[in-house]
Amino acid sequence: MIVDARFRRRCIEAAKNTVKPGGLVVLHDAQKAHYQKALDAYPFSTFIESGVWYPLQEAPNQIWIGSLTNHPAYEKLKAL
Repeated sequence: MIVDARFRRRCIEAAKNTVKPGGLVVLHDAQKAHYQKALDAYPFSTFIESGVWYPLQEAPNQIWIGSLTNHPAYEKLKAL
């Protein structure tokens, strides 16, 4: 499930009950602090830096990948 819209935190929370076992949840712009509580519910998760897109941006954007189980696809993405 890819989350990149409004109500992201709620979507991440709902994904726990929607995604099949072994499924992955991907969140764009995951560096924002108010998403952290929802992300903590996923025991297998990692952040990947996706660069700075704006000239005066101080911190790089991040993509978060999470899973409720240690799926092989998660392991491959975590290595990026």
